[in-house]
This record gives sequence, structure tokens and C-alpha cells, in this order.
Amino acid sequence: MNFTKTTLLKLFILTMLGISLSCENKETSLDIPMPVLAKYSFIISDDTIVTFTNKSVGATSYLWDFGDGTTSNEQNVEHVFPEGEFVVNLMAASGATENSFTREVNIFVPEIIEPVDVVAEAKKILVGTDGTKKWSIAKESKGYSFGPLDDETIDWFVIDMYDENAFTTRVCLFNQEFSFTTDGVYNRVSNGALWKEWQIFETEGCHDTENELVTNAGANVEVWEDGEFTYEITEEGGYAVITIIGLGGYVGHYTSGVDASDFLPQKEHKYIIKSAIPGRIELSSLGYNGDSKAIPNKADRLVRLILVPSEVTVEPVDEEPEEPVEEVDLSSIKTLLSRSWSVEENTGAVSYGPLVGDDVWWSLSENDVLARTCLFDSEFTFSEDGSYSRDVNGTIWKEWSIFTDVECADTSDPLINIDGENVDAWGDGDFTYELSVVDNDTIITVNGMGGYIGHYTSGVDYADYVAHDVHEYKITSISDSELKLSSKGFGGDSKTIPGYDPNKADRIIKISFVPAN
Repeated sequence: MNFTKTTLLKLFILTMLGISLSCENKETSLDIPMPVLAKYSFIISDDTIVTFTNKSVGATSYLWDFGDGTTSNEQNVEHVFPEGEFVVNLMAASGATENSFTREVNIFVPEIIEPVDVVAEAKKILVGTDGTKKWSIAKESKGYSFGPLDDETIDWFVIDMYDENAFTTRVCLFNQEFSFTTDGVYNRVSNGALWKEWQIFETEGCHDTENELVTNAGANVEVWEDGEFTYEITEEGGYAVITIIGLGGYVGHYTSGVDASDFLPQKEHKYIIKSAIPGRIELSSLGYNGDSKAIPNKADRLVRLILVPSEVTVEPVDEEPEEPVEEVDLSSIKTLLSRSWSVEENTGAVSYGPLVGDDVWWSLSENDVLARTCLFDSEFTFSEDGSYSRDVNGTIWKEWSIFTDVECADTSDPLINIDGENVDAWGDGDFTYELSVVDNDTIITVNGMGGYIGHYTSGVDYADYVAHDVHEYKITSISDSELKLSSKGFGGDSKTIPGYDPNKADRIIKISFVPAN
């Protein structure tokens, strides 16, 4: 084969070009490492179990550090934590390339509240710490009251608080004593006189028990005076119920505790304990009165009784030390109180009225409930160790005339009252509380600036529109399902009331709570 110089030159150029192209192809096929991005999400279930979903990109191996001293190299993992706050780190890698992603995981184990034995708790309060306790009807407007069967407002009859003779007229009604013992014995002592009710007896008034006790119908009812009976406590519908066994064994008033209206003694009387706290028991029962004879074998009303410890007069003895004050066991109340509460989202859940009497100046209406949604979002949490916290969950209701705007306001903004003063202390906060018994009332005292319960206008004997460091509330009712508080306080209209005194409350505020969701 003959090659010319031209042909050889062409072959040389083509050969060199091929070598060059081959080298370029080899350079473009080199492996370039892919980037690694670590990422994950998680879901907490069953309080302490956390499921982690790995969302990393470009990784072939993983290392989890759960922040509790344990690790894992699985891609997706489920981990059980103890209670606490943990920083969980995921390191994702591919060869020598690695990347980390960190998030905080908060594990909270809710306290398990043991159900309250309503029978045991009721009996503990009923018989007291010495195994026997004397009670009398409370000298207040609803100490003895009655109303329609279908309405627990009990408003047909209440003691008129504005009548200066209200309690002296019926003094014998409040002088009776009702004693319960741990072994199931119930005693009633009239202390020499019994109230004769309108139409049941010929005349109304206090009757001397030395004389014969005969009704208008000619029936001798002396068993309504003093007597000894037996009793038992059972549970019905979540309430403790007292049943007195024995002819004429009523509590408080002989027209109560029976499903009859025949003006005669009955062999059994039943009372629902609506509320029981040391120093105060509220009873509800079927009953009748002087105007009830239309259906003799059927009760026609609800009767409400409030019992307080009987006042015993002790003659002073010269040079003798005073009797020690009986220490009241408040542990059962603290157990019921120790949970998170919210204001009940219902009409009437918040109301206020005069310092004396049962009048209502204002209460939550349906429109108020719709407008004040943030009022019901706040949570008020008590613990058995005496700590109390308030979480308004980001918003607070600005009350008329206390603030320039009336609205649910974001607590991330400064909270300034109408006088230009900062009241941020009305937002979230941690405080302490203590329980005590004062004049037979169970009192919650909260210590700490702005430590109100329910509403910032409550719990204080002031009307100056600023935060205070002590708040006091009377527990009027408490159970697993409700908490009712009463306290002194003020309102948006306080400064307009004649004789306004910034250092004096001008109203009683009542608030109903339910367990927080």
C-alpha cells in the first residue's frame, strides 16, 4: 500500500483528534459527590412515645441522638422518652459528606387524677375530725329556701336580707342542731323551740316544745321536735345522698326530704349533697309547704338547705387558756381543686351584684358569650404543692371603661389600662395559693402580682383598675365537674358610682368554672 505525504498527515491529525476527544470524555465522566440534607418530622403519641419520620435527602446512613443518652442508626425510628425537654439531633451522611438537623421535643406526662369517692368525702366532712359534728341552718338568704321542681334557682321563698328582723322572726329555725356520727347515728335537737309553718299549724311562729305540737288537721307531730335516728350515705348520679331512717327524721325543716305533701311525719327523708366543703354543706331535696295540699302524696317543690357548723357558746373561765381552734382538714378540697379550670362558656357563668343581698346587676348573656370568646380560653391551674398558674393562651378580654377598646386583645402587645398604666400582670403568670377556713367559709388566697382567678376585676377589695398582689375567693361549690367562686371586686362602671373609693370594692363577683379541655 502506497501512502503519500498528504495521506500520512491526514491520518496523524485524525489520530491526535481521537486521543483528544477520548481524554475529554474521561474527564466528564468523573463522580461528583451529591449534597446531603438532613431533616425529619415527628408525632407524639401516648404521651411519651415519639415517631420520627426521616425526610433527609441524598443520605445513605443515619445517626439519631435523642438527647436522653440513647442513639439509633435506623432510618425511621420510634422512641420512648421520659418526661422532660429533649434536643433531638439527626446526622445524615453519604460517604464523607454529612449534614445535621436538630429540633426540640417536649414530653409532658399529665397527672392522673384519681376519681373522688363522693360518699367517703361527704361523710368525712359531715362527721368532722372528732367522729361527730353539729350543724345548723346558715343565717343567710338561701339558708332555707324553696322553688319549683324544674328550676334549681329556688326563688319562691328566700330569707329577705334587707329585713332586719329576717333572722329574729325565725330564730328557732336557726337554733336547731343536727348531729352526725361516724357510726351512722343522726340526732336532732330543737333547743326548746320549733318554727310552726304557715297553714300547717293554726298560728305561725316559734313554738315552745314543752307544749303539745298539733297541726291544723289535728295530728300530733311531736316527732318533729327532738329525736335520734340512723342515716346512710349512698351515691346517686355522681352525688352523695343522705337517707335518714326513722319517723320524723328530717334535716333542717320538717317539710323537706320527702316526696309527699300531707303535713305528716314520714319514715324516711332523702337529701342530695349538692356541695360539701369544711364549714359548709348544701342540701337539695323534694318537699312541700303550707300551700301544698292539692296533691298530698306528691312533693311540689325543691327545698334547699345550707348547713354550717353550729355555734357553741363557751362561758369564759378566768385565768384559763382559750380552747385551741380545731384544725380543719382541707386535703379533700385541695385534691378537687388541683387541676386546670376554665370559665364556663355559658350564660350566667360570670355575674355581679351588690355587696349585700342576692340582686344581680349583670350576668353573661348569649351575646356576651359570643363576644368574649377569649374569656373562656384562659386556663387556671392549681397543684397540690400550692402552686397556681394562669395561661390566657395569647388573648385577654379588655373590659369596658377599664381599657380604651372593648375587645379580645393579643397579649403580645403591652396591656395598658384607661389611665395609661401597664397591667401586663393580668396576662400569663405563676403564683402560689393557700386554703383556709374563715367564718366557716373555705377561702382561696392567691399570692403574687396580678394573681386573679377567672377575671382581673375579681378577688380584691379595690376598684382602682390596676393589678394587686393578693386575691381572695370564697369557694361556694366544688366537685369533679364544677368550681364556683365568689369574691369582692370592681367593674368598668366603678368610677361612675357616687362615692367611688378606689381602695374599696363595690360589688360581689361570682364565677363558675369547669375543667379545662
